[in-house]
Amino acid sequence: MELKLAGFTHDPLLLNDAERMRRWFVELARLIGMTILNGPTIVDFREEGLPEAGLSGIAVIAESHMAVHSWPEEAWVMCQVVSCKPFDTMLAAEFTRDHFGLKTPLQYKTDQGWGTAPWMCRRDAETMYVRSLGGESGGLPRCSH
Repeated sequence: MELKLAGFTHDPLLLNDAERMRRWFVELARLIGMTILNGPTIVDFREEGLPEAGLSGIAVIAESHMAVHSWPEEAWVMCQVVSCKPFDTMLAAEFTRDHFGLKTPLQYKTDQGWGTAPWMCRRDAETMYVRSLGGESGGLPRCSH
C-alpha cells in the first residue's frame, strides 16, 4: 500500500521544526501499526541562493518506509507512507493534516490511484492533477477560498 499526501499549511513554522517532523514518524507509525527499524533521520537542507531549502526526513519501517519533504518558505509539505502491510490511509491522511496544520491538501495517492480528500479544495486538486500530467503549472497553486 502507498499513501502520498501533499498540501499547504496554515503555519509554515510547523514545517521548519525538526522535532515536530520526528514526532510525525513516531506517532503515525504507532497509529497505523508500523514498526520503525531505523530513524527517523531528519536533514535540514539550507544552501544560499536555492529556493528548495527545507527539512526532509525518512524512516525505514519493517513494512517499507515513510518520508517527508517540506518547503517552509512555500508553506508546502509532501508525505509518503509505503507498506506491504495494509493500513488505514484516511486515518494516516487525517493525522498528517492535523499534525502539519494542512489547510489545502492538494493531492493524495493510494493504491486506488490519485484523488482528493474530503477537505481538499476542488479547484486546487484539479490544478494539481494537471501538473501531475505534465501540464502548465505556473508555480504551486494557491487556494483563494
